[in-house]
Parts: sequence; C-alpha cells; structure tokens
Amino acid sequence: MDPILNRDIFDYRFISRLSLSPSGEKAAAVITNMNEKENRYESNLYLIDKEESYRLTGDDRISSYIWKDNETIIFTTVRTEEEKNEKGPNTNFYSLKLGRGEAEKLFSLPLFVSSFRYAGDDRMIISAAVDALHPDYHLLKEEERKKVLDEIQKEKDYQVIDELPWWFNGAGFVNKKRTGIFILDLRDRSLKRITPPLTSAGPFNICDDKIVFTGSEIAGMHPDKDDLYIYDMASGETKTYLKGKLSFHSPVFPVDGKLLFAASECRRYGLNENPFFYTYDPDKDELKVINESDMPIDNSVLSDCSYGSTRGMKLAKGKVYFLTTVFHHAEMKCIGLDGKIETVYTSKGSVIDFDIEGDRIIYTAFEDMKLLEVYELKNGKGEKMTSFNDDALKDKYVAVPRPLNVMSEGLEIEGFVLTPKDYEEGRKYPAVLDIHGGPKCAYGEVFFHEMQAWASKGYFVFFCNPYGGDGRGNEFAHMADKYGTTDYVNLMDFTDKVLETYPAIDPSRLFVTGGSYGGYMTNWIVTQTSRFRAAATQRSISNWISMYGISDIGVRFTKDQNDADFFTDEGIEKMWKHSPLKYVRNVKTPLLFIHSDEDYRCPIAEGYQFYSALMDLGVPSRMCIFHGENHELSRGGKPLHRLRRLDEILGWFEKYDVK
Repeated sequence: MDPILNRDIFDYRFISRLSLSPSGEKAAAVITNMNEKENRYESNLYLIDKEESYRLTGDDRISSYIWKDNETIIFTTVRTEEEKNEKGPNTNFYSLKLGRGEAEKLFSLPLFVSSFRYAGDDRMIISAAVDALHPDYHLLKEEERKKVLDEIQKEKDYQVIDELPWWFNGAGFVNKKRTGIFILDLRDRSLKRITPPLTSAGPFNICDDKIVFTGSEIAGMHPDKDDLYIYDMASGETKTYLKGKLSFHSPVFPVDGKLLFAASECRRYGLNENPFFYTYDPDKDELKVINESDMPIDNSVLSDCSYGSTRGMKLAKGKVYFLTTVFHHAEMKCIGLDGKIETVYTSKGSVIDFDIEGDRIIYTAFEDMKLLEVYELKNGKGEKMTSFNDDALKDKYVAVPRPLNVMSEGLEIEGFVLTPKDYEEGRKYPAVLDIHGGPKCAYGEVFFHEMQAWASKGYFVFFCNPYGGDGRGNEFAHMADKYGTTDYVNLMDFTDKVLETYPAIDPSRLFVTGGSYGGYMTNWIVTQTSRFRAAATQRSISNWISMYGISDIGVRFTKDQNDADFFTDEGIEKMWKHSPLKYVRNVKTPLLFIHSDEDYRCPIAEGYQFYSALMDLGVPSRMCIFHGENHELSRGGKPLHRLRRLDEILGWFEKYDVK
C-alpha cells in the first residue's frame, strides 16, 4: 500500500450543493477540485447519475444554482472577460437546458447574490448583500453607480466603524453591511428590496404569495435574538412577529398554515444551547414548543475534506428533515407538527448534505473511511451513486479508527486511535494527539486527511471528544467557567489510556496539535505539562481578556463561555484564570504557531501574545503567518497554503522526533 502524503489533498474532489430536480428524477451537484498550478479552486456543475455522472459546465466558477424545471438549471457564474473585470457588485445568471448544448446568459444584476428561488413564472426571490450606506445601489443607472464606486474608491484608505461586531471571519469588515431580500420581476428585470436598509435577513422560504424569513434590525450593536418577518407579495406589506424573543437555529418552514422551526431562548445553557422545536401561528400569535429536544441542528462531525455550501434542513412531505450529531456520528431525522422526531438514516460516518423530492432521498457523506461521494437512501440503506474520489485513495494506506473509550471525571469519553503504516511488533513509535475545534464539535470515524498523512508517516494518531463537545446534549457541552478543567483532565486521561492500550507508543515521543478550541487546548496543555515533546497550536486563543475586544464573536462568546462579566474585577479574574497566557511561565515545550492574518474569529493577536512571551522566556518557538487567509485555512484556504500548513506541522514534529 502506498502512503498518503500531504500533497495528496490536491487529488481530492469536493461535493457540495446537492439538489434533485422537481420530479426527483435527476440530480445535480457542484464538484470542486484544487488547481495547484494556479493556487485556486475550480467548481463546476455536474449531473449526478448512478450509471455515469458528467460535467455540465466548464467555466470553473460555478457559485449557486437551482432547478427551474426538470430539464433546466439556472446558475450563477463568471464566464467572460467582461464579467471578470466588472467593477462593483454584480452577479451573472445563466440558463442550461440539459442535452441542448451550451448555457445561455439570461441577465446580470448589480448585486452580490447569495441565494435565489423562483416564485412563479414571472418572479424570483433573491438574497443578496446590501451596503446600508448605499442601499439603493441596485436602482441606480450606470452613471450613478459609477459615481458611488468612485466615492467608495476615494475612501478605500479609511475604515470607519460604528457597529459591533465590525468585522466577521471570512467576510472582512462588515460595518453597515447587511443581507437583504429582493423580488426580481423577470418581465422587466426590475428589482424591489423588501428589507429595510439596516435589517439583515436570514434564510427565507416562500409560502403561497408570502415570503417568510428571520432577521434583525442592526443599529449599533447586533442583537443576539432575531425577529420573524412575513412579507405579503400581493399587498407589499411586511409584518414582524416574535420580536427579539428567539435565536433561530433553522429557517422557518410553512406547514399547514403554521410555521415550524428550531430556536432557542439561550436561557438554559447560553449561546451554544441546543434548540427546541416550535410551531408558530401568526394569525393567533400562538407560539408552542412541540419538542424539547436536546440535540444540535446540523452535522458537527469534523473533516478537512469538504468544501462548499451544503443543506442541513429541508421541508418535504409535510415534515422538516434535518441533520444532527449523535455522539461521534451523524443522523438524518424528521419532525412534523405533532412534534414527533423520527430517525430517517443513521450514518456511522458523517452525512453533510442531502435533498428530498417525493420518495427519493439522496445525500453526500463520508462513509466507510472514504472521501465524499453521493448516495441514495433505499430501504434504510445507502446505495453509492458516484465514484469521484475512488482513484484518490486507490492502493493507499487508510488507517481505520480503532475505538477506545475511557472513564474520566465521571464521564465516558469516546476516542479513536489510528495505527501507523507498516506497523511492526516490537518497534517503538511516536504519536500525535489531535484536538478538535468548537468546542461544540466532534471527531468520528471519518476520513481526515491530516491524520491519515501522519499515520502514513509512521505516527500513531489519537483523538477523542472531551467534555464540551457536541452530540451528547446540553449538559455535556456546557463549558461556562470550565475551560481547562474537566476537558483537560479528559484529554490527559485519554492519553494515559492510549499509552496503556498501545505499548508500541514511545511515551517520550508524544506530540499535540489542534485548531481553534483545539489550539486553545494545545496552549493550555503546554502550560500544565511537559509530557509532549513538541506542539503545534493553530488559530488559537491565549487570552480571554483580549479575545473579548478583537474577535468577531468576542463580546458575547467570551462572557458566555467564561460565565463572566467583563466590567467587574471578578469577571476579569475569571477570564484570566482560564487564559493560557496566565501560565506561560510554565511552558518548556517547543511550540509552532499557525495563524492567518485575516482570521477574525481567533485573531492573530492571540498568537502574537503567546509567541512573544515564549520567545522572551527562551522557549523554542516558530510562527507561520498565512497572509490573506482566515479561520478556515485548514478547510478552505488556498491549495498551496493548505499544503504549507501541513508541511509546517509535520516538519515541526519531525524536527523534535529525535529517538
């Protein structure tokens, strides 16, 4: 068997935006691959068929698409040189009739469109970015738009902020930036914005002649709860409901005259609280909890081998189908107005996308330690439809996760171990502890490229789901004022269990790494123990006090996770107590820092502080900064940047793996 190398990630293909035609007879998806030479991603539309899936587009820039009917797909892209050189907001719409040659351009809109849907033959509902300083840009004539763009160009050296948060990871500065909803009249191409300039809208659904969506008006501080809106397309009137009452975890789905959705009041377990399922009757102003579920909405089982947008919920056959995490795997479930939750499909791995039309259900998943493929659910079992990634892993050594649980702090902690390639009895091996992000996420029996590459290089790799992770209910995930306590003990107890179970691991050749929360825990671990020979901390938190004021989620998240009031001495002491930087004088472990300068979730200043202290203390340290990348470097960074990240981590381990 051949080893899996860091650069093998260039051979993987990523599947997203899976969608069935209205009849359910045909399926499509966006397939993305990495272009190493040009250091970019290429995304094209494919028709998905069990016999043979084939490409429908070749422009490599597909963004969104919908089925207009069973033979026609409408998609957005950038094709011509003129489109590539377009200044200002612009989205190009094309129509492709299956089996009838090349796509035809329909029109362009002066908007950055994120999603769209037909609402009858003469209307399209569109979600798009809005600049609240120029909210009517879409109505301006060409010369007027040019003046606005010239004005923006003159201000490019300045950034004024008067809102909180003022930036957001992956989006940059978002001050006065909103998501608006528009109605496009397809007869004359006229656009009408139905959301006020300062309102930012969430997902929308169409019910008869009404548009239902959530969102909030932002005037300074972003509210932590949402409003529910219903827009009547006949009268042009918008009504607001449930003002500031709930934090919505799902779109609002119209079912038999009521609205069905998942939401939370955030009173029981804070910001990360799992939602209840509700129905709401707008005519009676009647809000009702129909299921007090204790499960997350959407799949939080992690992998570094997915890319692109996916669907986590859909209304079909009078029920809302959704994905959820159960311990270390993903399940598809559904709920109706009666509040009864039924399990539709349980994956040992991870379902990340799905669609339903009629009795047909298709989904994309990591199954059987393979990369993403499309499957069809038949009689409760998945039937593989595609082979996009078969060749990528052909004749490669894929380490199968071996379950290993440990009792720690009264909790059973689930974990897994990967054995190294060409394992030999009697030989001693190094090992890597990999810690997931979140913390409200999970590791499972899913193909994870970085771990497989380490196993192929001769490392045992072990990972677990400590306290604070997802899939085990609110109590298990509730981390307020507990960072670096139970979770740290869980990780160390699991490490002890791995060493006890696998005596081939040399306990003097242990390494540790993790990103985001995993980066925080890596920082914490090296301040508490010197048992690891070297460590690599990625997009980490080192100081909760500074995190409060610089992260895009800092103000609420830091107070929530530390159960602390920033404006009291007691609150500041709590934040400092849980900050690795407080204990930095204890560090003896060589530490590699991986940070991106456009990471606004765990900003680079968090790495700078810890790095500077270690250098001052004389602890061997190295910091690799990725320009132009954000918090998603390991999952969505530029191809060559992703490779460099992998090479940096492996190189650091190998440097200190002296037998």
